[in-house]
Amino acid sequence: MGQVWKGDVRRSTQCTSCGTGYYYFDLVEVREDDPVRFESAMRRAIDFGTDLVPCPRCGKASATMWADWRKKVVKKFAIGIGMLIGFAVVMAIAMNGAPFFYILAIILPLAGLGYLIWGAVMLLKPVTNKRAGIVPGEEASAPPSVQARIAAFDKGE
Repeated sequence: MGQVWKGDVRRSTQCTSCGTGYYYFDLVEVREDDPVRFESAMRRAIDFGTDLVPCPRCGKASATMWADWRKKVVKKFAIGIGMLIGFAVVMAIAMNGAPFFYILAIILPLAGLGYLIWGAVMLLKPVTNKRAGIVPGEEASAPPSVQARIAAFDKGE
């Protein structure tokens, strides 16, 4: 079994539209079976990861945030569509009387639909993260859920 690391990373950024400096918390999870590659995978996720969090002042997100978010959404949709295509192939084979493929005919469409729903939920990210950005010094005006993350981060939890 591989190693798993999960934690909040505080990411500082500056709005490319209005120039406001702000930060946000990004939940990062790394799973790696190879212990040699685990450290580098964790470092890469911490150093280069982004989340789609609009500027708390003007409400716009950077081009880098949009590009990373688009890659994640397209990946989920591609996996889901691939599974549904696999389902069509399995059904064609199952029609010839292969009983094992009947089981796959149940699992593949459910998994494919799951990935499509996950991708569709990710489309709401710009709306759900609207208040996740924090301007330094204005932490008191952050939503309670963000204030809890700030407190946990400051305590080192």
